[in-house]
Amino acid sequence: MKKLLPLIVLLFTSYRVEAAWFTSMEDAQKAALSTHKLILVDFTAKWCGPCKQMDLNAWNDVQIQTILKDFVTLKIDVDVNQDIAFKYRIRLLPSIFIIDPNGKIIHQFTGYQTASDLKRELIQYSLSTEYLATELIGFYQTQKYNTAIRIAQKYYNYSLLVNNNIKGRIVRVANEYLKDAKDDLKKSDENYLQKKQKLELLVLYELAYRFDFEKLNKKISAIKAEGINELNDYQYWFLKYLSVKNNPEDAIVVETFLKENNLENVIENCNQLYAFYKKSK
Repeated sequence: MKKLLPLIVLLFTSYRVEAAWFTSMEDAQKAALSTHKLILVDFTAKWCGPCKQMDLNAWNDVQIQTILKDFVTLKIDVDVNQDIAFKYRIRLLPSIFIIDPNGKIIHQFTGYQTASDLKRELIQYSLSTEYLATELIGFYQTQKYNTAIRIAQKYYNYSLLVNNNIKGRIVRVANEYLKDAKDDLKKSDENYLQKKQKLELLVLYELAYRFDFEKLNKKISAIKAEGINELNDYQYWFLKYLSVKNNPEDAIVVETFLKENNLENVIENCNQLYAFYKKSK
């Protein structure tokens, strides 16, 4: 029996497996893409006293270790990785970021955090990104107008699936990808005007997914239907129908038009989004 005691003690002391921290952004991104997780970045430095205290008293907390399993964890030494620190405008340490696999910022906070502070900040971002997987990988492999557009649209839909407390942050990530699409768009591109118009319509999706239908109505009413490229019909009428959903008479007029022009998918998708709005009230 005495011989078994050291073994039993060893089993219990090694039972808790602490989170493994990446030190390479690229490796963390690949891991996040394959495991459908967000990346938690702890910006630190060897000379940062509060960072060391957090390592001892916060990151090693049993409850925090459990939460960290839902993230890909990454430690970035700002002295070793000055380019990354510059990209994220790190001015204070500790700085903690939650980013998606392509590096888009979802949440950030700074300063020394107790275990309870960390739990409060992190728990709501323990999310699966499997819904976004195909589009996230597509953008990671090729950062172009089309891949940026696709992931932005998917993020807008994703915002309906998360807690209302962080919905706005997810919508903002979608907007960041639209900025990437705008940066990639060139006047020399084929179908430049059509792509530019689609981008202008997609920017208005923020109002739709924030359920600000009154403001959306003002914006979309300033755009004439006859000026819409046929490749952008879906985006325009999606926004137009949503903008009048609160007005039954106008909604019937638009709905009739959509049915007559084989745009029933607009009705279906708008009704799905509107159902989320009704549920949120």
